[in-house]
Amino acid sequence: MTIWFLAVFAPLLITFSAYVYSQVSRDLQRQFDKALQRNAQATSSYFQFSTDNNISRRAQETVHEVRMDHDVSTAIFKEGKLLAISDPDTSKEMTATGILSDLRFQGLGYSPTKAVRALDSEGRKTVRSLSVVEGSDRFLFVTELTNSVRLVGISFEADNETYEVVVAEPLEELFVQLRRIRQILFVGLGTALALSAVGAFLLAKKSLSPIVTISEQAAHISATNLSERLAVAHPKDELGQLVTVINSLLSRLDTSFQLMVKFIADASHEFRTPLAIIQGESEVSLARERGSEEYKESLRITLEQSKRMSHLVANMLALARLDTGSQPLQHKELFFDNVVAECYKNVRLLAGLKGVHVSFEGSQHISFRGDEELLKRMTTNLLDNAVRYTPSGGCVDVKLVRDYASVRLVVSDTGIGMAPHHAARVFDRFYRIAQSLNSSDSGSGLGLSIVKMAAEAHRGSVELLSYPGQGSTFTVFLPLSQHSDILNT
Repeated sequence: MTIWFLAVFAPLLITFSAYVYSQVSRDLQRQFDKALQRNAQATSSYFQFSTDNNISRRAQETVHEVRMDHDVSTAIFKEGKLLAISDPDTSKEMTATGILSDLRFQGLGYSPTKAVRALDSEGRKTVRSLSVVEGSDRFLFVTELTNSVRLVGISFEADNETYEVVVAEPLEELFVQLRRIRQILFVGLGTALALSAVGAFLLAKKSLSPIVTISEQAAHISATNLSERLAVAHPKDELGQLVTVINSLLSRLDTSFQLMVKFIADASHEFRTPLAIIQGESEVSLARERGSEEYKESLRITLEQSKRMSHLVANMLALARLDTGSQPLQHKELFFDNVVAECYKNVRLLAGLKGVHVSFEGSQHISFRGDEELLKRMTTNLLDNAVRYTPSGGCVDVKLVRDYASVRLVVSDTGIGMAPHHAARVFDRFYRIAQSLNSSDSGSGLGLSIVKMAAEAHRGSVELLSYPGQGSTFTVFLPLSQHSDILNT
């Protein structure tokens, strides 16, 4: 994060520093040129207002009186002839004055390039700049690079004659100022980047420290302590929201893990009973010689327990597939009343053997789109559950009602019923009412779980209304698709 911060911040800071330097450099150069320009204007004005008729003396007086800085050299020309030049008092001035002394102007006025050619003819390296016009004055700026001298020239009229004033000043002071500014910017830029790196590192470390804490806490959470949760310091910030989501995930994992453990424990308990019966019957049969009738009875008991285990395995497999979605629903167009009628016929035979009367009535040609096998399992489990807990002589009524946008399957019985606290948990896996646990025909406790999951898989629901000793009524609500509505219409 620190490197990325510097990678983004450094170019911005360098660009800003370069911009500041360019603007300051331009302003200093402009001020430098304006000072030379004012000097040239002052010289021309003084010469114009002078009353001395001797042109040479008048020019000498002008360059000495107007002179403001010992580093600045001033020269007055007439038609390319040098009339006067300021005295060389210092070595710096001697460079500028020497250039002016050697310069041969051939009319600066309206042909400024001649002055530049005059410098070029002396073998000096120059940089030409555009003429600058202010009011009625026309200026020419030239930089002589060999000795780093800046010159400005102006032509003016006096006594109907054309004169030129050239002012020269060494650029060393300007270069010193610019060098000073560069040093300040370089030092400031380096210091700013160093401080930014330190600040970015500390900020990144502080920002990432909660993540490190979260990682350390999460590393200690395993299958044995899924009930633990990550500490939330600030629930409303981004990390707090992340921790909240992780805690919610841990809660769901804990719930799923507990359900899985309970499921395994209940399944083991369910398998233990039939396995114990099969093992016991086999040991008794093999203990001594027995008659054929005794062997047949032992085999019958073994077969019943095997069927019970097979039914239990089939239900567990169906629940596992619904939970994981490993077997997607095979939706197709069907008539739901035919599915219910087929399940009704199969259960009616078993109910007759037990002495339970089963009746069926309902709408016909109810077009529905769904998984036929899952719908059959749902309906069969409902009917089988009703017959199983209805004593001999009781009744089971099956009704199929179609509304405008849904279909209702209602299964009512006159069986043992159940208390409200049982009704609230009857759809839980392996849950069975205590009074039926000792019954020889008690189920595995998975049938109604499959009913609920099958209804929800078809975007429906199931409701239960039951009273102890008065029977139970299960109602399955299944929505009809738009296509099914069109077919039914």
